[in-house]
Amino acid sequence: MNASRPWPVVGLTTYLDRAQMGVWDVCAGALPANYFQGVTAAGGIAMLLPPQPVDADIADGGESLFVADQNGGFSKNLGIIDTTAFTLDLVGPLQPEQSQCELTGTGGGRLFGFCPSQTASSLVEIDPQTAVVISSHPLSVSIPSTCSSYAFAFAFWGGDFWLFTACNSNSTVTEYDPVAQTETAVATAPLAIVGAGVSTCAPQ
Repeated sequence: MNASRPWPVVGLTTYLDRAQMGVWDVCAGALPANYFQGVTAAGGIAMLLPPQPVDADIADGGESLFVADQNGGFSKNLGIIDTTAFTLDLVGPLQPEQSQCELTGTGGGRLFGFCPSQTASSLVEIDPQTAVVISSHPLSVSIPSTCSSYAFAFAFWGGDFWLFTACNSNSTVTEYDPVAQTETAVATAPLAIVGAGVSTCAPQ
């Protein structure tokens, strides 16, 4: 490199992705090493730029918040919430309607619902554009008829679905493997779990 002139600085955009390092398991700005190594080999200085919104249109990361109504023990409609204006728009009627559902998404943009009942609980995949139920899988997890009060929640993490069901202020956590189509009760808690959530860069 000729020391008589400054090295050019080249900006490289990183990507938001899941990173596991030591005790860390977090979202991080990452880039393959050969990108900045190539800049260095060519006589430049690599400057890594964090992933961040550049205008209001993508400030929410391009993500959508979907909701399903609950009316008389059934979910009949799929809606979408504008996370900037906090307005609700109807996507359309669920086709077909389901037992009351909790929704969750995957890192790949797929939308699923956990729809428990006292008789025939199910896990469904929903088309987020049309509200059509693409597939439905029966579950043994249910809401016992002996419950004086109940709650349920739903999340996707690490390739599996996590089902939270509460009966009379006691909750059971069930892991559902969508490949093997198996349900495993993994934990209990002396409280009613009413909601669950996962980082937006959760693994698919």
